[in-house]
Amino acid sequence: MFDMPLRITRGARTFCDRHWRWHQRPGHSTGFNLWFVVGGQGTLRTAHATYKLHLGDCFLLRMWDVNIGEHDPDNPLVVPWVCFDCLDGHGRPLPPSKCPRPPEHRRISDWTFFDELLQRVLDRQAEDERHP
Repeated sequence: MFDMPLRITRGARTFCDRHWRWHQRPGHSTGFNLWFVVGGQGTLRTAHATYKLHLGDCFLLRMWDVNIGEHDPDNPLVVPWVCFDCLDGHGRPLPPSKCPRPPEHRRISDWTFFDELLQRVLDRQAEDERHP
């Protein structure tokens, strides 16, 4: 699916506060955002669908499209996420027209394993930033 070099550009574990709302406008970036729900409930609207968010929902969001997230303030979302670019043979980000288009949503049944995997990616990225 992603048979090309990838570069992580940023990532974090977001604990959404009561007033959290995310509105990403089209053209924000050329890459993807791997976005995973490990707590809370809410909705996510993409250019392709609207999803009710639950534990284990995993998204491969296209950062060049619109994405709007909201949550139930009484059950706030916890979302680890990792943004990355697909690279060409010279290490430059590919334009959206050249990027793969896998499904944007799936539900991960073994969410604890995937959460741990994402946390290791985030820890490694933070280590790389501290010691370039």
